[in-house]
Amino acid sequence: MATRQELRDSPAPEQSSESPTAQHPEGTARSGLELAVVIPTFNEAQNVRPLVEALEAIHNDTRFEIVFVDDDSPDQTWKEVADLARGNSKVRIVRRLGRRGLAGAVIEGALATTAPYVVVMDADFQHDEALQPEMLRLLKNDECDLVVASRYIADGSAKGLNSRRSFYSRAATRLAQLVLRVPLSDPMSGFFGFNRRILESAGKNIGPAGFKILLDLFVSSTPTPRFLELPYTFRERRAGDSKLDLAASWDFLVMLIAKLTRGLVPASMISFALVGGLAALVHLAILWLLHPVLSLGFSMAQGASVLSAATSNYALNNALTFKDQRRHGRGFLLGLFAFYLVAAIGAAGNWWFAVLVYDQGLPWWFAGLCGVIVGGGWNYFASKWMIWRGR
Repeated sequence: MATRQELRDSPAPEQSSESPTAQHPEGTARSGLELAVVIPTFNEAQNVRPLVEALEAIHNDTRFEIVFVDDDSPDQTWKEVADLARGNSKVRIVRRLGRRGLAGAVIEGALATTAPYVVVMDADFQHDEALQPEMLRLLKNDECDLVVASRYIADGSAKGLNSRRSFYSRAATRLAQLVLRVPLSDPMSGFFGFNRRILESAGKNIGPAGFKILLDLFVSSTPTPRFLELPYTFRERRAGDSKLDLAASWDFLVMLIAKLTRGLVPASMISFALVGGLAALVHLAILWLLHPVLSLGFSMAQGASVLSAATSNYALNNALTFKDQRRHGRGFLLGLFAFYLVAAIGAAGNWWFAVLVYDQGLPWWFAGLCGVIVGGGWNYFASKWMIWRGR
């Protein structure tokens, strides 16, 4: 048996009173399932058949299914899975159109099955599939609610990571541990199994955006799940593309800040505020370049800086904060002009409210802060409901 961390003593969450078939009517024909292996994919067509063969070999005595969740891969991973599924009843495909994100893919895959136990893994063979029978045994015996394959406990290894990704992984792990209430060694692990009641316990507290859902499961579940960790060696990627990109990294940062606020501030508002901070830096950088460096008059330099900052603000929010409602082509330009209008109204509100507060005899810095909050709040809600709503 694999070495594992000491079982935590927190009580298990109560079983949801809602039946699986009521929540997932599409799965009623698949009764008797024990396990679902949920595999998010993007451009991994080459790995589909070898991975299915490997999973069938280790789960030959288990009633299980394999749920691939594909974000409409350009290499048509979804088609490869669909072709395989026609001759293999264990294989299923969930093809997502117009949606991206690892966390959302895992949630949709887990909700698409009626199996009481779920294992999440990648399709690139960096996760050791041979660990899954032990994961299932621990879950079935109710020794834990969630079992995590860890690279950072004794006998574990992250040698499959290159130096850059190893640095990012360890830095992200330290950041994640700031919001965790348990001593989890590898909160960035993408290889774990859980009792599906954990997902039901976390409910709508889990955000669909983000690069890693494990951390969100721990933070969002009440009470905290009982967990075990099993060591494994993170292997070299066989084929396919990494799902870590700028948007995924941004989502992870935003999720951490949102969890630190205990959900009081929406993740989208946090992202909008961070983008606003970046736009302020753009404003100052362009103002410095045009006025002191190129000797352009301050009035013209300030106007150009304001316009540049608003444009960068809109473009970054379109790419990061509201990426699921992202505007393209003509819609992008129409949204940009609408954003200029929203920002102008926000700036006027900022000025008016700050002056109002200052005239009451309050300190200048407090008045200025109040103006920023009013203007920024208007910009966020107006943008959310007027520019990116329902796209």
